[in-house]
Amino acid sequence: YNRLFAEKGQNSIYEYIHEHNVDVNERYLTRHMGVSSIDDHTKLLISHYSRGNIGAIIDWLCGAFVATPREMAEHGFAVIPDILKEAHLKAIGSGETFV
Repeated sequence: YNRLFAEKGQNSIYEYIHEHNVDVNERYLTRHMGVSSIDDHTKLLISHYSRGNIGAIIDWLCGAFVATPREMAEHGFAVIPDILKEAHLKAIGSGETFV
C-alpha cells in the first residue's frame, strides 16, 4: 500500500478517490437535499472531508494504526459534516449506493 499511495499527482489513485468522493457528495446533495448549486463553502467542506478521510484510510492501510474495518467506517461516519451525513442517510434510505 505504501507504494500504491506514494504518488499524489494528477493521475494518482489518491486523486481518483478524492474526485470520486467529491462527485458522490455533490450528487447526494443535489438529489437528496434539494441543493441546486454547490456553493464555495460547501465545496471546501466536501474537499476537506474527502482529503481527511482518504488520508486516514491510507494511514490505516499502511499500518500507522490498528483498527477493524468497522471501526474505520464508524470513525469516518462520526466526522462527516452534518449536511453530508444527512444526504448520505437519505441516499442509503433510497437504495442508492456510493458507487
